[in-house]
Amino acid sequence: MMVKLKTNAFYNILLTGSGLVLPLITFPYVTRILAPEGIGHVNFANSFIQYFVILTSLGIPLYGIREVAKVKESLVARSKILFELLSIKVGCTIVGILIYLLLIFTIGKFHDSLIYYLLGISTIIIGIFDLNYFFYALEDFKYITIRTVFFQVVSVIITFILIKTKEDTLIYFCIPILISLLNTVINTKYILKFIDFKVLSSKLDIRTHIKPLLLLFSVMVFTSIYNLLDTTILGFIAGDASVGFYTVASRINKIPLSLIMVLVPVMLPRISVEFKNENHTEINRLISKTLQFVILLGVPIMVGLYLLAPEIITLFSGKAFSSSITTLRIMCPIILVIGMTTNFSTQLLIPMGKDKQLLNAVIMGTVVSLILNITLIPVFQENGAAISNLLAELVVLVSCYLYVRKSIEVKIPFQQIILLTVLCMPFFGFVILSRVIFSIPIFVLLSAVCFCALYFLILQVFVLKNTMILEVVSTVKSKISKKPSNFPA
Repeated sequence: MMVKLKTNAFYNILLTGSGLVLPLITFPYVTRILAPEGIGHVNFANSFIQYFVILTSLGIPLYGIREVAKVKESLVARSKILFELLSIKVGCTIVGILIYLLLIFTIGKFHDSLIYYLLGISTIIIGIFDLNYFFYALEDFKYITIRTVFFQVVSVIITFILIKTKEDTLIYFCIPILISLLNTVINTKYILKFIDFKVLSSKLDIRTHIKPLLLLFSVMVFTSIYNLLDTTILGFIAGDASVGFYTVASRINKIPLSLIMVLVPVMLPRISVEFKNENHTEINRLISKTLQFVILLGVPIMVGLYLLAPEIITLFSGKAFSSSITTLRIMCPIILVIGMTTNFSTQLLIPMGKDKQLLNAVIMGTVVSLILNITLIPVFQENGAAISNLLAELVVLVSCYLYVRKSIEVKIPFQQIILLTVLCMPFFGFVILSRVIFSIPIFVLLSAVCFCALYFLILQVFVLKNTMILEVVSTVKSKISKKPSNFPA
């Protein structure tokens, strides 16, 4: 079982890595071809369409992982849940498309690009057959990774072949739709091996899922609200320039989060099963592992972002965004905070069925965010929004942690956080050394990252003999050499 967990983590790391690297190959090319106007045009349309993709999902992706994982060994039970969730998704999608059509035909802003929004309906419809939650619940990470990476590579190739001039904006918009359609075809064919259509002859129990789905949907809505509050209030009070500074810092800060969150889809189905079996010992072990992983990655990334903020901002956004440096430094602890919050929310409260408690935690975060943003933004502008964001995330973390502690004994390893922070102090010297040797930001950034990463790796492997890193190294070696890992679970 532990070997499978490591293998799943390995595949999800590959998936996360490809999701970070491959878009970086095409984006610089596309931005130069389509120019800011073309990119902005496509991104605005996509953002509007994605709202409806999220709304029509009704929280099914998270809920589906939890519920299917509980009965994954039963062909009939997992098939029944899948068809019940599909029925709900079809109903939500029909309602969502009707609202969507009403908006695009009545709001004048959409009329000039109506073809984009009409094509966007296909994205919403394809969303019905987004069955990744089913494969995550079955812990079939090999299939998810191979399929996704393959189509990501196909997307890169198509982009370079078809996008040649500014007039290719519509083609660029359609490429993700084509990839999603191909994904759906492959998913539909592959999933036939894991379901039984005979369950359709019996009555589907759709009502059972409505209340928990609405709770998870409410969590998504309030999470979206408090994630957007800072930018919205900042725009009204401080103006567009402050929004620009804050947006740059926020986006850069979110990039490493995908690495820290890599174990979430791996652990969620396994923890859901252990809760069903009331195996609290195994749950504690799994959560301890994921917390250690989050802290092991989160602390050095947090320190690195703080120290290299000037080079990162200059390299990604230019000197005109120098005001974002302080904002990024204020926000860098959010990486660690959100990482730990996810352990208590997505990986514990959701498998425990404590959706209402999770909703309460998110509502508290929203209220704190609203009060602090209104109070701090007039004084500190984008930095006030950053402080509000950090404190709101801390409130959600503490709330989720306290709710979890009522049901299961789990602790935040503060000693590990303090120890790793102290061990990262030599990063200051490496950054200063890099700035002395180089003057160009990209060389400072690359050399400092290499120095810090090498030091941290040597420290963890050879001095502290960190078993988690040794297990990762062993898993990678075993995948390369096709030999089993010799390290104990």
